[in-house]
Amino acid sequence: MCATLWPYGAKVLVDLLRTPNLIRDCDNRDIFDEIREKSAQAQRMSLRALIIHPGAIGDCLLSLPLARFLKNALGLGGVDLMAHMDYVGFYPGRTCIDAVRSIDAVELFRLFAKADEFFVGDHDPLISTFMDYALIVSFLGTANSDFEANLMYTVHCHRSADVIILPLKPLAPSEQHVADYYCEEVTHQCALLPDWRHCPAKDQMLVTPTSEDQTQGRRMLGHAGVTSSAPLVVVHPGSGGREKCWHVDNYLAIAQAMKQRRWEVAFMLGPVEQERLGPEKMARFKACAPVLEDLTLQEVVAVLSCAQAFVGNDSGISHLAAAMGVRTCTVFGPSCAAMYQPVGPSVQVFNAELDGFTDQISTEVQEQILGSLLH
Repeated sequence: MCATLWPYGAKVLVDLLRTPNLIRDCDNRDIFDEIREKSAQAQRMSLRALIIHPGAIGDCLLSLPLARFLKNALGLGGVDLMAHMDYVGFYPGRTCIDAVRSIDAVELFRLFAKADEFFVGDHDPLISTFMDYALIVSFLGTANSDFEANLMYTVHCHRSADVIILPLKPLAPSEQHVADYYCEEVTHQCALLPDWRHCPAKDQMLVTPTSEDQTQGRRMLGHAGVTSSAPLVVVHPGSGGREKCWHVDNYLAIAQAMKQRRWEVAFMLGPVEQERLGPEKMARFKACAPVLEDLTLQEVVAVLSCAQAFVGNDSGISHLAAAMGVRTCTVFGPSCAAMYQPVGPSVQVFNAELDGFTDQISTEVQEQILGSLLH
């Protein structure tokens, strides 16, 4: 539920009356119009929103267009994110998220109790968790549930605030992108928001690396053996689900072709990929190009900040590369690209045949990706 008016204090009135030459600066405008305008601005900037997200790397990144939409449309003073810190710890200073909080450090499981059995005390940590927010959007729980009732009760123990529950994916079959779906659903529940289609954020850069990221990335790449000034393509042949992993020979072929065209190539492989590939295939990757292994997510950001292009499966790292504005080529197999393709200013999706996606070579899709990278 989203209210249409939030209360605010009168401190701005005192500040305005202390402003030198206020009446002269206002020209012919009514001084009280100026006061009302400044008050409304101060009210908005004092408001903060919280997004609760239990998802993984890619899921959290797909919520950033919503966070930016809320922040800009409502003129909020800040938007915080409560999620798994391993996935979002790098957000502040690089995204529109102002602060992150650990979803594992809060007893949110209590909110799933039966509403008639739920209880919070006067100094309950749950109350202090939500006391600073005027708007809470949760991807945890379901609408019209005990969770929603308990969350609203907890929030309202301290202040009047709006609570919106969003599903991670549309409840009905749809090919609408989930980032658009989130914005549309929020506007249906909040009368304060403009038409979400007037505030596009899906094709914009959502993660901005710092100069320190770039310095660290160059250092890491140099240690791995990437030392030339040639353009760099990072290849990530993994994903959280085996069924989403295009056959590795396709990535090796793309890497060889890019090297022949005088590009630098670096593979990025995490523990899951290393275990899945085994020693023999790992040796093939290392014989082809430098391999960066077991990176933290912040280190991945550092490496990608130095890349001109990225190739990978439907994975969290592909979503990250796209959000950073790197030219991203993502290969989709069983998942729906229309709903879940990475968001960013330079993204191209390639749909490979489902039959044999994980265990066959597709020279046709390889050529399509090479054409995109070299265009």
